[in-house]
Amino acid sequence: MPRRGSRRPGEAVWFVVNGSHRMAQFGHHLERHRDVMCPTFVRQMDRVADWSAQELYRGIFQRTELYRRVQSWFDAADIVAMPTLSRTAPPIGQDFFGPIEIDGEEVPNLRAAWYPYTTTFNLTGNPAVSLPCGLAADGLPVGLQLVARPGEDAGLLRVAALGAAPPRVAGARRRRTNRLALAQRASPGEAELSGGPLA
Repeated sequence: MPRRGSRRPGEAVWFVVNGSHRMAQFGHHLERHRDVMCPTFVRQMDRVADWSAQELYRGIFQRTELYRRVQSWFDAADIVAMPTLSRTAPPIGQDFFGPIEIDGEEVPNLRAAWYPYTTTFNLTGNPAVSLPCGLAADGLPVGLQLVARPGEDAGLLRVAALGAAPPRVAGARRRRTNRLALAQRASPGEAELSGGPLA
């Protein structure tokens, strides 16, 4: 893992790989335009300004290891399901670099703790989609993330469409159940999963 600070594995790799990319892409603007650039973005750039080429390549190698590990999940499943985020949206004034409260406990790293389930797939390139799942106790929405193999975007979207429209009237649940039954009878490569369980 990169040696700077304490981060979760996926977030640590994301930090060095993406940060180095952004610094190469936008770093030359900092000297002349720092005052008008997004303060959060400037702070991110400042944190990665002294990463070495060795640290970047270490991050690239770790991304490859992460990619292989994630693809092995699909030996037993066609779609992997997980929460989209670890909690609902924080307050508008939340410090992007400060601690965040999750399940009543304060944790030090917002990036690693609030969205550990999405960063991984930004690194691996797996298609992912988030579906609304209702409201949490604080009245804010929560989501379910579905993930598929690379290149299986269309199949993922077909599966997601089965659960994307929550029933709103009395007969809607029956119609949705009928639609699911039809999907189960559809040919492989259409709406039917190819036999793997939802993980």
